[in-house]
Amino acid sequence: MKAIRRGVGTRDKPTLVPSAFESRLMGCQCHDDSTHINYIWLHRGPPQRCACGYYYQLVYQPVFEAAKPPCD
Repeated sequence: MKAIRRGVGTRDKPTLVPSAFESRLMGCQCHDDSTHINYIWLHRGPPQRCACGYYYQLVYQPVFEAAKPPCD
């Protein structure tokens, strides 16, 4: 799985997290020197705030054609 680089992360400009589903479990390494990851559930809708203060927003992205199983 590819990591998503954290953007500005403000309420007005949250880091966008793609998903083909209504919700997604996401891990946030709140600080560069952290030895643990904070996990939060993101749901489609308004931006959500992590415990460290950064905002994330789940956005719809369809499943890639290459990832879909072949139809026979």
